Amino acid sequence: MSIKLYKPNFKNTGSLFSFEIGEGYKDKSPTLYIKALHQHHWDESKHIGSFSEYAKRENGQLVYPEHNISIKMSEFEVGSIIDVLEHGGDWNGFHSSNVSQDKTGILFYQKVKQVAKKYKDEKGQIAEKQVDVYGFGLILTRNVAEKFMIYIEPGEAVVLKQLLLKYLSRLEDFRSVEDKKHFSKKGEYQQQDKEEISQESSEEPLF
Repeated sequence: MSIKLYKPNFKNTGSLFSFEIGEGYKDKSPTLYIKALHQHHWDESKHIGSFSEYAKRENGQLVYPEHNISIKMSEFEVGSIIDVLEHGGDWNGFHSSNVSQDKTGILFYQKVKQVAKKYKDEKGQIAEKQVDVYGFGLILTRNVAEKFMIYIEPGEAVVLKQLLLKYLSRLEDFRSVEDKKHFSKKGEYQQQDKEEISQESSEEPLF
């Protein structure tokens, strides 16, 4: 399950962000990834941006790793983002990698934009007024210099929240099943120990 948000612009500074529920490599537990990709090109004649060039791989490796980023989120970080979606404000996080030595900052915050809205005035004439629209911003900053940014519209934020809640629900279900397996196996071991003790106590003494 995933959500992809394409946000190209004529300045060629847009980004593509995806929020994906996947599986952990070790225990197959539900995992939430945030991935982002820089915009590669802007077609002025069609007013269309493209990202595919920066997504290319050769022999399984990204050709342009500097234009890609992927972060595995913890359930507490996901909870912090949900809190901002529900109550506003902002949240800062930080990730570091022992393998690549990368250091990535995460900023998720409420962002207010003013947009023009048409309406009919008292005379029935069409007029415009500026209204506040409450969206959200997400910035991933890798090694200070490399930034991936996106603005999340109010409607997109509603869908994103549902995805994040779905992830937490799946994680809770997964851990519940794993706990039952653990305690069931533990119970089997305890029962086996009791049977062995019972057998030892019922044996005839040698002397």
